Amino acid sequence: MNLTSSTDYEWQIRSACSTDSSSVSSWSSTQTFTTASPCVPPTNPDELNITNTAADLVWDAVTGAWGYRVMYLENGAPWNTKIIDTVNTNINSISSLNPGTTYKWKVRVLCSANGSNNSSWTSWQYFTTNNTNRITAENINTLVDLNVYPNPTDKFINISFISTELNNYQISLIDPYGKMIFEDHKKEFIGEYVSLIDLSKYSPGIYIFKIKTKDQIIHKKVVLQR
Repeated sequence: MNLTSSTDYEWQIRSACSTDSSSVSSWSSTQTFTTASPCVPPTNPDELNITNTAADLVWDAVTGAWGYRVMYLENGAPWNTKIIDTVNTNINSISSLNPGTTYKWKVRVLCSANGSNNSSWTSWQYFTTNNTNRITAENINTLVDLNVYPNPTDKFINISFISTELNNYQISLIDPYGKMIFEDHKKEFIGEYVSLIDLSKYSPGIYIFKIKTKDQIIHKKVVLQR
């Protein structure tokens, strides 16, 4: 039957007691059902907190989703080495990865527990784990102990770092649509910086935290989820 998705239907049935329909029962009471809504793939897949051997795979939550199926493997590895996880939130923390290795992954939405209504897969996403000798923001002499937490968050994020030398800092947070929602300037700053940002009025998604100095720009991704 060619039914329309997300549509209410009514139906009845009756018995035919003869082949020529001269003897039939009355119609049953009216029954109703609703066809399923299309299951759409998630948007904004991304990676957070990449280390030598682990990473957080994230995407925007889909309203009405029962769960998500995530597939990942080393780029170029045999297909039978793929790993498939099923999760109920829009983050999948994976571990036991190889340092300095490129991985690819994709995700689909499960709109029903029995697997009868699933979205298509997203396109492949790629990331590379850190090498053991990679320099990170925490290793930069003029800015140490950079922390942005909790991440993911559902309301607030805390920002802290220590400036070991006098420097000018531009600290900002960009929403998923490219709009700056927080900005702070520190001139000739030295010492400990601490700030609390309230994200309770903003929509879930992936935000970009940025620190800019005269010598460098540091980015960190922040996931806001409900």
